[in-house]
Amino acid sequence: MNACLFAFCAGVIILYCTAVLLPWWVFIAAFVVIFFCFPARTLLPSILLLLGWAYANSVATSHYSNIIPSAFEGALVTAIGERCSLVSSNEHSQSFRFCASAIQMESAEPLAGQRLLQVTVPHSITIPAVPATLRLQLKLKRPRGSVNPVGLSFEQYYFQQKVVGVGRALEVVEINHQPQMFDYGLQAYVLSWREQLAQKLQLGAGEFESYGIIRALVIGDRRGISDGWQNVLSATGTQHLMAISGLHVGMIALLLWRFLPKTRTGLFFFTALTFVYVVMVGFSESAQRAWLMSVFLAFAGAGYIKLDWKSAWLGALALVLLLNPLSVLSVGFIYSFASVALLILLAQAGWISISTPVRSFLIVQLFFLLMLGVLNAIMGVAHNGVFLLANLVAVPWVSWLVLPASLVAFILSWVDVPLASALYSLINEVLQFLYAFLESLSALPISFNQDRSSVRLFAFSVVLFAVVVSGRFSLLSTVGLVLLVAALVIRSSGRVETPELRVFDTGQGLSVLIRSEYSVWLYDLGPSYGSSSAARRIVLPYLRAASAADSMDGLVISHGDNDHAGDYVYFLSQVDPKLRWSGEVERLHRPSEHSYQLGQFGFVNCNRGMRWERGELLIEVLYPARTPKNTSSNNHSCVLRVTLSDKVFLLMGDLESDAEMSLVRDMKADLKADVLIAGHHGSKNATSYALLKHVQPDNVVVSAGYRNRFGHPHADVISRTEAFDAALFNTASDGALRFTLGNGEIKIERARTLRGAFWLAP
Repeated sequence: MNACLFAFCAGVIILYCTAVLLPWWVFIAAFVVIFFCFPARTLLPSILLLLGWAYANSVATSHYSNIIPSAFEGALVTAIGERCSLVSSNEHSQSFRFCASAIQMESAEPLAGQRLLQVTVPHSITIPAVPATLRLQLKLKRPRGSVNPVGLSFEQYYFQQKVVGVGRALEVVEINHQPQMFDYGLQAYVLSWREQLAQKLQLGAGEFESYGIIRALVIGDRRGISDGWQNVLSATGTQHLMAISGLHVGMIALLLWRFLPKTRTGLFFFTALTFVYVVMVGFSESAQRAWLMSVFLAFAGAGYIKLDWKSAWLGALALVLLLNPLSVLSVGFIYSFASVALLILLAQAGWISISTPVRSFLIVQLFFLLMLGVLNAIMGVAHNGVFLLANLVAVPWVSWLVLPASLVAFILSWVDVPLASALYSLINEVLQFLYAFLESLSALPISFNQDRSSVRLFAFSVVLFAVVVSGRFSLLSTVGLVLLVAALVIRSSGRVETPELRVFDTGQGLSVLIRSEYSVWLYDLGPSYGSSSAARRIVLPYLRAASAADSMDGLVISHGDNDHAGDYVYFLSQVDPKLRWSGEVERLHRPSEHSYQLGQFGFVNCNRGMRWERGELLIEVLYPARTPKNTSSNNHSCVLRVTLSDKVFLLMGDLESDAEMSLVRDMKADLKADVLIAGHHGSKNATSYALLKHVQPDNVVVSAGYRNRFGHPHADVISRTEAFDAALFNTASDGALRFTLGNGEIKIERARTLRGAFWLAP
């Protein structure tokens, strides 16, 4: 039985390892070969593996075909359907998921059938409550996202969530003002119920500083968590506590299991009550996984199902993949099942036991810290020594105290409002105490090595597995633990064999990494949008994964605009570059809007003649020659000439044509470069004919967002580039770009082409 379940799950997962969609006839041919050529004892597992692969391939192919056609992009379309998520709001707009039953455009055949859209709406538009049929006037585009070597991919996330289009609504009209019962599906009524719960929670706890945390725990909506809490949770590795994951559902299940009888009636109520909580928190996939696992284990523990731990784990895994084979694309999927697998291995090896809860808890936290060393290295997520101490306190604090108390207070708010308010106030004080504790821990400089080398990660994983399966404390397990901790503590040199320059795909922004054998420089940080930024999602994960975060020689912020300076405050709280240059120092010394304060950030003004050299890397400032006056912010941009292994790169920031002419007059032939990072994202008023004439680049790079509202790169820039026979690269279509140097040549890699996964648009 286990072999069959494992074969099916492996088949589903194989699709994402190959990252290629195959035609249906390939699976038919493979089935024939297996049926007639494989021995009888391996026939069933082999067929199930193939079925799992074919099933996942079919679902992915079906979703791929539902993505809106390119003809619908940029045009004004009408979408009719229902809102199918809670409304999220920030300072710029509102957003929600929209289940469209029809999408119409004047010049094309309408798209029929259910399609899921991600929609943003200006604050000036009122969004009707559910259930209601809505007509949206909106501009759509395909669900594209940035593609980088490390870090989260929104494009992968949208594919896993089955989102087929994203757009901005210009009009929202309710067209069914008197809905009748059963006019809408169950999903609409569940959403309406959750919105009523959210309003009730807002009335009871909305005035408290920790309201966002309480909201996340009670109804599974993390959007109210403040930036201060977000930063502290991220810095201490406790952000998982605010996701409705296996931990919370497991805690609720454990409490119910403790007090309900182990009869059929008791198990019925156990299943029903845990399901109600899962629905209340949004029926997220992580909650579904935890619920399925809890039900499997409850029935097995009561003796109604003859399953051991491994069978229960495989059964839950197979059921999750059967319900949604795209789950594998979710980072949470990997963390969830890897965590449960580790718990099972530790229990079977005798490391943990119900009879020794304190000792078991300490051991679990230690091994989770070690296991996360592998997963976080792959993801480029911060991995800190304070994670262990933070989780030792925060896990029981939230799971055994805050979560039950929050649910009790919420239930009380329907019966006795004053009593519920008093309990909310107490919960808020408890959470504020936790916040102060975590904030103090986050200041401790205890970071772990996160070398992303495949050989190192494989060796680390093998030793971790060997320690777990070796059983109780012994000489082998003790030596293994010492080796594991040493592998995390001993830092990598961060050395690279081949000099490189990377242009990150940051959307409508710019960030460039320059790296020689022992030197690391960064030019700009990309854009920042509230609590999300390119620095957090893209730049920092890469620096961590490449072991380059602790050895940065310099940071250059070309000028103060958000799409270049981005989240520089947070970045400098994580990384300490030795040199800090900028074209607009005065804009970078403004007081921080974040909860942490860094005061003066140590930037100095860029001026022509500034230079830095080490080995094969030379960095020179070409502009400005003096502080620009009476000109735009863009024309304050710090222009760099980077010489790396005898190849020259020219980084223009947002410099516009007037300032370009000044640069050309002063520098002329000295502007010659092999690669030009075009100014102002390919805007019409940059990358002039005069500049191209003197630079004579072989390659021109535009860093821009997909179908951005500015129309970058402009058609004139494209034609001027073609006139000089230069190859044009665009991060919007190519993803992140890597220029490697060796043997007097430049090798160019495009992240979107290099990865070539089916969930990435070509």
